[in-house]
Amino acid sequence: MSDETCASAPATEVCVVVSSRVREVIKAKGLRSDGKLAEALSAKVLAMLDRACERAKAEGRATVRPADLESA
Repeated sequence: MSDETCASAPATEVCVVVSSRVREVIKAKGLRSDGKLAEALSAKVLAMLDRACERAKAEGRATVRPADLESA
C-alpha cells in the first residue's frame, strides 16, 4: 500500500487516512466529498490516537488497545 497525503494538509502534518479510500466510501453512498474532508478526518483520528496513547500510558502500558479508543 502506498502512502497518500491529505490533499491540502500542511507538509509538516501527517495524514493518517487514505484520501482515495475516504472518497470511495462516500461515493458508494451516492455522495460527493469536499476536498478538505480527508484532512479533517485525519485530524480527528490523530486526536483520538493521542487520547488513546495517554490512557495506555496512564495505565502503565506500552501497548495501545482498542479499549483505549472507547474513552477517546
